Amino acid sequence: MRLFSILVLLLFSSVLYGQNNTNIPVGTWRTQLPTTSVSTIALNQNKLYCASVISSFTLDTDDGYLSPLSKIDGLTESDITVIRYNEKTNIGIIGYQSGNIDIIINGNLNNFNAILQSNIQGSKKINGISIYNQIAFISCDFGVLLIDLVKIEVKESWLSLNVNGLPNKIYGCTLNDSQDSVFLATQIGLLSAPYYTPNNPGLNLMDFTSWQIINPVPSQSVSSVASLNGSIYCAISNAGLFVQNGTIWQNVNLPSFNTSNLCYNLNYSNNSLVLSAQGQVYIISSPTTITLISGSGGGFSNVQDAIYDHSGNLWLGDANNGLIKLLNGKLLNYSLNGPLSPSAFSIY
Repeated sequence: MRLFSILVLLLFSSVLYGQNNTNIPVGTWRTQLPTTSVSTIALNQNKLYCASVISSFTLDTDDGYLSPLSKIDGLTESDITVIRYNEKTNIGIIGYQSGNIDIIINGNLNNFNAILQSNIQGSKKINGISIYNQIAFISCDFGVLLIDLVKIEVKESWLSLNVNGLPNKIYGCTLNDSQDSVFLATQIGLLSAPYYTPNNPGLNLMDFTSWQIINPVPSQSVSSVASLNGSIYCAISNAGLFVQNGTIWQNVNLPSFNTSNLCYNLNYSNNSLVLSAQGQVYIISSPTTITLISGSGGGFSNVQDAIYDHSGNLWLGDANNGLIKLLNGKLLNYSLNGPLSPSAFSIY
């Protein structure tokens, strides 16, 4: 009788195990990665793309459904550094640490490895992506690459944008509202130049002498740059946010800005700019209309990217706390079931 009871128990346990794994087809794999770190966010309609160099996933903003995103789902690599989406053209771009790129067109992933396969020396890391119409501006450790998203080919490259042709890391790129000037957030400061217009058909932006170096704060690199209502803003770690006023760059004096914080992404979203600065997030509607969202008290501590959805909800990508939604003054965390860290050393 005792032996019969043990056999029944074993069979029952096997049935429970099978029921818990019926969503995994035979012969396939499912990732079990930690999703408690998010450093980049992009929105396409009701879908949020969230990623870090550790893992990536998507979230449906309507029903809250989370889904892993990995090589199994078509990604070329796993160490994502930035994702950006242009909803007008329904095109998204995923940039990797290696310089590799995946282009999302109508929901389909297409690999573009021109940077990865190039003979460029040193780091090819992709730091920022801006999409204007059918042109993607890819900011990298070596310069800027322009990709024609219709022909899926390199349109132009701006390399070694420093004095005497020395290397210069590019962190972000923006055009002004009239799209006749381009601004780059770089390791040596802010660079600006006239962009292609009918009046400047022969402008050569591959030549460093075509660029003007702007230093709102002397000897400081510029973390990110963006345009809002005819003005150019740039964020500088440990210094704050600056806005162009004619030929002068003014500090907008962010309220309660912690000068020990790093400034990360400055995104245009919901007719405002959203600045991610670790434990502080700022919503900028104008140089004098700024809202502070603070993570004091354990809500968030290292926000590196933030964006509004179409319902007006603010989403934060925190490197320490994952994906966070700000709803009616409350912070809600979203993550997939998985370990808290990728640093596993044994398994049983």
